Amino acid sequence: MGKPSYTYKPIIMRFINFLLFFSFIALAHPTSAQLSSPDDFISHIRDKGNGYAFTLPGWFLRVGGNIASKDMEDTESAAVKELLSHIQKLRFVYTENAPSDFNINKSELRSAMKNKNYESLIQVRDGETNVDLWAELDKKDVVKNIFLSVFEEAHIGFIKIKTDLDLTDLQNMEFFKQLQTEALKN
Repeated sequence: MGKPSYTYKPIIMRFINFLLFFSFIALAHPTSAQLSSPDDFISHIRDKGNGYAFTLPGWFLRVGGNIASKDMEDTESAAVKELLSHIQKLRFVYTENAPSDFNINKSELRSAMKNKNYESLIQVRDGETNVDLWAELDKKDVVKNIFLSVFEEAHIGFIKIKTDLDLTDLQNMEFFKQLQTEALKN
């Protein structure tokens, strides 16, 4: 009969490699390395946390803003309407008990936000509470996304606003000019 054929070895090795690859994919749990964007953070806490989450379309926010602005002064009402006209979507999530596999600390969040081209605008710390405001700007100085993160012990809150607010338009808005005038007086 002669020598046995070894042509089955490559097929078996491919099959084993396929099984190993599939096992890693199927059994992988989200970790901080896999959570790399604000939407990932919000979705993970929404799906794995014990909290509240919702998404509101821009038109809904504008309707609500128009109703709320009826009780405001004219300048405040105009500011609210101007700003809301640029919002396309708002995502919100809050949990009192962070998921056990959500291991994002402040430095990892900062790193992930920088990797997604977000700029840190405001950082506030009061005791155990950390609040950060981030903005993603495109090359034409248009704010594409705003992200607010609040960490307080196990409590976590995130707000992401998808927008198209041009910084030049913002500076030309009447309320912004008034704020600048008042800041110069003080």
